[in-house]
Amino acid sequence: MIRYRDLIGAKVVEKKNGERIGEISDVIFKEDFQSFVGFLIKGGKILKQKKTIELERVTSFGKDAIMIDLGKSLSIKNSNIEEGITEEEIKFIDKEILTQDGECLGYVKDLLFSKDDGKLIGYIITEGLIEDITKGRSFIPNFSNVKTNKEHLIVDNEVKGLISKNKEKYKKLLELVER
Repeated sequence: MIRYRDLIGAKVVEKKNGERIGEISDVIFKEDFQSFVGFLIKGGKILKQKKTIELERVTSFGKDAIMIDLGKSLSIKNSNIEEGITEEEIKFIDKEILTQDGECLGYVKDLLFSKDDGKLIGYIITEGLIEDITKGRSFIPNFSNVKTNKEHLIVDNEVKGLISKNKEKYKKLLELVER
């Protein structure tokens, strides 16, 4: 698993020659927001402007760099993933999470993805600084029926009970991700 915030600013290196390609400036989501398909890359010697790179080119997500395989070509071409949506456009981070009854469960602080296929596993949420310190952050698994718009993430009413019931499991999950 990998956090969205760990991806942003991550160094991208071509594994065959060790050349720094640039750094990730954003994640590109599929239109249904259920997974990401690539990254926006900026900087580096090869790139003078932002380009996209497909998730399939990633060979490993390391602690210090993301390794990619550009194949025979040392250029990153614009691809069909540009039709996707970036986090910057949808702004998941700090989005208010509401139940269908209009109860605020908190705010999105981070997104959690599968390294293998880019699937969105869930949302790391905060209820505020004091709650983060006293209780810790919480987690909402990604369900296909989560609805998002420019201001809110709307979840089923049952999610509140799910968070309470599985609080300790989610805490352990978040601890694993932070290692």
